[in-house]
Amino acid sequence: MNKILCFFIFIFHSLLIQAQDDTFGWFPSGIENSYTQACASYKNYILNSEILNPLFEKLLQLKTAKNNQKVNFVHIGDSHIQADMMTSVIRNALQNQFGNAGRGLVFPYQAAKTNGPNDYLFGSPYNWTSSRINKQSRPIEVGISGFGLQTNNNFSMLDFKQKQGIYFDKIRLISQKSSHGVDFYNPSDSIVFGFSKKSKSQWDAYDIILPYKIDAFQLHMHTDQMDTMNLFGVILENESQKGVLYHTIGANGAKYSDYFNNDFFKNQLTELKADCYIISMGTNEAQDNDLSYMDMYDVVEKSVAHIQSISPNTPIILTTPSCSYLKKKYPNPNLNTVRAALEHFAFTHQLAFYDLYTICQCESQTDVWRSSNLLNNDLVHYTQKGYQLQGDLFNQAFANAWNYFIETKKSSKTEDK
Repeated sequence: MNKILCFFIFIFHSLLIQAQDDTFGWFPSGIENSYTQACASYKNYILNSEILNPLFEKLLQLKTAKNNQKVNFVHIGDSHIQADMMTSVIRNALQNQFGNAGRGLVFPYQAAKTNGPNDYLFGSPYNWTSSRINKQSRPIEVGISGFGLQTNNNFSMLDFKQKQGIYFDKIRLISQKSSHGVDFYNPSDSIVFGFSKKSKSQWDAYDIILPYKIDAFQLHMHTDQMDTMNLFGVILENESQKGVLYHTIGANGAKYSDYFNNDFFKNQLTELKADCYIISMGTNEAQDNDLSYMDMYDVVEKSVAHIQSISPNTPIILTTPSCSYLKKKYPNPNLNTVRAALEHFAFTHQLAFYDLYTICQCESQTDVWRSSNLLNNDLVHYTQKGYQLQGDLFNQAFANAWNYFIETKKSSKTEDK
């Protein structure tokens, strides 16, 4: 009798594990058939993906935990990231799969008079001075977002509105240390939210925990006559909900060296509590015909060293740029130099590596990207379809690595029986 009972318990337990593994599997929608010439799906994998196992363990906990655990992705890049067209595809897929813990890092790009994501809007009736991380002559400091925004007015105001019915109940504002005062309002009922202030060596962090979810706020800033208000970024979270926070940091024209030669930026990265870094640059480096393999290798080495100095155990994914042209004349041959340096560095230093250049067959199929309306008119950036395809490709590659991790855990459980 006991043997029969044990047998049925074993069968039930095995079926439960199988059901859990089926639930945990991730199978994103496939790539459109019309794009099969533009990409080699059979090459669409994240290499060195075992480096991501600590990240996958945390994502697995999101599937089973009952607390409000968060997993933070930090995606750093150039203009391809600033517009958030590809990264919005990745963010939405990850949050659909593992839970939505909030919008993450946002910045008032409109007040800085530049382009930005289209799922939220900052507005202000006041004039602001802005700086971008890759500008050699910067009138003000830049920080966590790759930008800085400053007002000299004694009183200034910013309105924020999240589109698409997305809500949050925690706000963190990162600003430069000064004697300014800050008030947060709910514009729908004019209630002023209280906050706690944490002072760091070079900046202040204001935390507001809200009693209910909102999709808009108004920020009032008061300064002394001789002082200024410098804003570096705002982080929006669902404090009461577990899931993924996907922070994007992009600046038009940025290179590896721009970010990691900046101490404000490097030090403020700790505010994002990264569980995974994704670094997507190389397009702007590849505009230089004098770029050498060793030049690229050295700047990546210094950049990764900066990240690892603040996050020594956090997995890093290096990605290559996809196809583009040089001076609108011919496919950019310097991209292969970038790709080779990134690949060698990733394998030498045990980083995960995602090779969009090879997956998109850029050595032979860049003209296909152009004829398929995947490249924009400047032949460096991409159309909405081009960014959607890159986001879908990354999601499939990440899901492949995740599924392999789940299957490996399943196999190890079976062997332990």
